[in-house]
Amino acid sequence: MANAVLTPDEARSLGLTRGQLRGPAFSPVLTGVYRQAGNSDPRSLGLRVCAVVKALGRDTVIAERSALRLWGVALPPRVRDDARIHVAVPRGHTISRRCEVITHSVSDFVGLDVRRLGDVLVLGPVDAWLLAAKRCDVEELVQIGDGLIRFSDPLCSLEEIVQRVDRHIAQHGGRGAAKLRAACAALRSGTDSIRETWLRQRIVAAGYPEPQVNAVVRDHAGRFVGRPDLYWEELKLRVEYDGQYHNDPDQHAKDTIRDRAFEALGIVCAVATKKDYPDPSDFLRHFGRLWDRQRAKCAAARSVPAR
Repeated sequence: MANAVLTPDEARSLGLTRGQLRGPAFSPVLTGVYRQAGNSDPRSLGLRVCAVVKALGRDTVIAERSALRLWGVALPPRVRDDARIHVAVPRGHTISRRCEVITHSVSDFVGLDVRRLGDVLVLGPVDAWLLAAKRCDVEELVQIGDGLIRFSDPLCSLEEIVQRVDRHIAQHGGRGAAKLRAACAALRSGTDSIRETWLRQRIVAAGYPEPQVNAVVRDHAGRFVGRPDLYWEELKLRVEYDGQYHNDPDQHAKDTIRDRAFEALGIVCAVATKKDYPDPSDFLRHFGRLWDRQRAKCAAARSVPAR
């Protein structure tokens, strides 16, 4: 990746003139760093990170939302749409100012979890999340944090996040502590997507009890049936967020078989889709009707004497 970009000095060492570097064969990635035209997408995160490292030096540590993206963590729109590259620097250390780069001054730089990802130094997932807390609200922190402790290929555990937050608050005092504590309390392990977390937040904000997240459901014989995205066991009610991958024919067939197994257990489902984002009001009305129906049905079942 490092050879994908070059500076004017490197271009001269290769025998390229300034005119050639500014001609159609090359294009700027950021100020003073170029790439060969057509070789890669200039908007690529990897290419822009490589350009920043080339401009600032190999000891540059990619941080905050840029690091989270490199770790494969989905980000909320307001955070994701920031195309600038975020880097961490020791407090008091200065680097050349660039409009494409946001610097984060860190007092306890030596104590940071810095890892090498390919040929780039990157802040570890938990520290990157912690640094993002300064510019994120609680809901955004929960959406990002759930991505760290996701069901598939989790980057850390909930306990690791809580321990790191405790250590951070002990070292730096109470500034921002309430936000971090609130986010930790709302994190849930085992989610499959950021939209699932968002949907859970919307349901809870509407006044409904918190659901189980991806809880294992088995039939009466103990056979595995599925893991609903969100599940209220007492009401036999589940919610599924059908993302784009559910349109795949094979996945659709699997979903159909799974849905039949849930129906056989009397478990009903409210399905949310991308059309319910960012305004879930129609879904919430549908969910509310199912909630009331299931609550009445369960209440009636409890009042019927056992035979």
